[in-house]
Amino acid sequence: MGNMKSIGITDAFSLYSNPAKLSYQEDILENDISVSYSPVMPKYVNDMNIFSIASNNLIVGGRGQESFLAFGFQYFSIGAVEFTDKQGNVSQFLRPKEMSFNIGYSMEVIEHLHMGVTLKGIYSKLVSSEPTVDLYKSALAGAIDYGLYFEYPVADDAQINAGYVLKNLGTKLKYSEEGDQTGLPTTMNLGLGYTKRIIDDNSYFFIGAEANKPFFPSDRNNTSLLPVGAGGGIGYSVGAELMFRSIFSAMAGYDAKSPEFGSVGYLTTGVGINTYFNAKKLSVTASFLTPSKKEFSSGNIYRLGLSFSILEN
Repeated sequence: MGNMKSIGITDAFSLYSNPAKLSYQEDILENDISVSYSPVMPKYVNDMNIFSIASNNLIVGGRGQESFLAFGFQYFSIGAVEFTDKQGNVSQFLRPKEMSFNIGYSMEVIEHLHMGVTLKGIYSKLVSSEPTVDLYKSALAGAIDYGLYFEYPVADDAQINAGYVLKNLGTKLKYSEEGDQTGLPTTMNLGLGYTKRIIDDNSYFFIGAEANKPFFPSDRNNTSLLPVGAGGGIGYSVGAELMFRSIFSAMAGYDAKSPEFGSVGYLTTGVGINTYFNAKKLSVTASFLTPSKKEFSSGNIYRLGLSFSILEN
């Protein structure tokens, strides 16, 4: 749905998009574990991909008083990189990688308003520790995501949804003792949506829009943890979802990047299938991203997801 973060689908992967959505569930959830896989630049390489896993767990029950604790791990393989010497001979064969460990908490603060926070530990290894690339090292950083999610019924069969999330507010990555530090890509997302029940209580149509603002720390000492001196540029996303009797869903949207992140936008489409058995739910999703400018893009991208949920009896 246009890669919207602040609003949209609520599952265990809300840990990565907007942690406030973890405590807003259509089903009465006890536990949820989700995994996903996505290649990053399939047009050019076949070994650059992202793997994600997340688990969302009810820790305090009672309808309207739920609190959830979530855990997650993401692994980004940048693929194989060859280093050559002055004569063009391969001197090293490296596999850079990045990963993050995440823990999130979410609760309903007051009726209709949910709050969530995600703490991240980030590890980035772009070069090896061999003598040919000394002066460089692996980098560590810590970050926080903070989100709010609001839902309010405007009719018996309709509600509005609003969300806010500030992502990657934290320390910087330092790859060498003498070099500059690299700031994390801090972003702020603000979204508004509308959900309308159709046919029955298990079918609905959702439409939403979101604005996203990237921030780039640029204070004089290069040590600020806040998004100061941010450049211009606001991106936007629009998306829609049609759910039929909690079994089949179809999604579509458009993600227009801020100029700071490049001018290539993406048309997004996706489908999902749910099956229920013995107070459990199994969900399979597939989504596709098609670039608006093929000559400047990474090619078509797909994402595959699998989710298993345990519901209250």
